[in-house]
Amino acid sequence: MAGAACADETADRRSVRSVAAEAAEVLRLHEGGKISGVYLDKMKQNAREQLQSADKSAGGRDPALRRAIGESMMALDNNDAGALRAIADRLFAMAGPRGSAS
Repeated sequence: MAGAACADETADRRSVRSVAAEAAEVLRLHEGGKISGVYLDKMKQNAREQLQSADKSAGGRDPALRRAIGESMMALDNNDAGALRAIADRLFAMAGPRGSAS
């Protein structure tokens, strides 16, 4: 059972990492004038929904993930692509490309 819980945590971390990285890229593209404000708003709404779902899924079992989710929501609200990129990088270090290195 512990292996399944660890696999769930890793999957949740990878999911949040993906959302943070995608949101960072969308913000970067918007700053460069490559995408419209309407598209940006829709993508941010989608990211928030995915983060809220991940937060519910994580429950109380992964405090580091819940912290990353909260930070990601704040970075979205502040249009902070750099913070989102840093969060994605931190989650990559925690979960690796295909899961934990441990």
